[in-house]
Amino acid sequence: MTSIVLLHGAFNELWGPNELASRWVPALQDGVWHAGVTIDRSDVTVCFYGDLFRRQPETDDAAEWTAKRADVEDMLADMAGTDALHALNEVAGKETYDRTVDMFTMMAEDPTLADKVKHRLLDAMSDDTCVLIAHSLGTVVAVRALTDHPDIAIDTLITMGSPLGAGPFANFCDGKHPAGVRRWVNIVATTDPVAAAGRVPGLFGSGVEEHLVDNGHRGHAAEPYLNSAQVGHAVAGALAVN
Repeated sequence: MTSIVLLHGAFNELWGPNELASRWVPALQDGVWHAGVTIDRSDVTVCFYGDLFRRQPETDDAAEWTAKRADVEDMLADMAGTDALHALNEVAGKETYDRTVDMFTMMAEDPTLADKVKHRLLDAMSDDTCVLIAHSLGTVVAVRALTDHPDIAIDTLITMGSPLGAGPFANFCDGKHPAGVRRWVNIVATTDPVAAAGRVPGLFGSGVEEHLVDNGHRGHAAEPYLNSAQVGHAVAGALAVN
């Protein structure tokens, strides 16, 4: 098993673990370059779960899917408010809005989906894992999994572009610093709309170390996070003591 595990966020259902690794691993190698460290591809495992959210048109009932999707959209409007959904549509664009509704529909259709995602992560980790790097929705998956399993010990958790600064996501993870994590580093891009909801240390406590980065026009993209000096130094620090 490997010392570093990478966990992606939402909207990766049209990718695969090897395609994702071809973009993410070189970006991380550039990140640790800032710290004068090198890592091999063999040092990194990409935990992939996007396939669980990819629809299967040959077996899915189209009419049933359409009906369920409409129900989920109504549910989200009740929870967040119709104005909030319209705002998401305007700010994120119709494609992102539609994919968000699709993702929640998949989860409503399969109540075991969250557990399947969590077990993908648990299977990717081992006693050799000293760094877990999670992006976007993957940060929620990571913190919830580590909170549910306090016996899992890792040196460093790195969260990037995390929505955990927003109350509902923090509440889903019980607002606790996972007991088995020695160091939690949260990286926030100044242009990342997902991380703009609030600061993670404000809800999870001062034990979360937070750093700002500039991702330019690619505010929420994973690669500019991974190739940043802040991520690179956090990874290098963990590798140095393990």
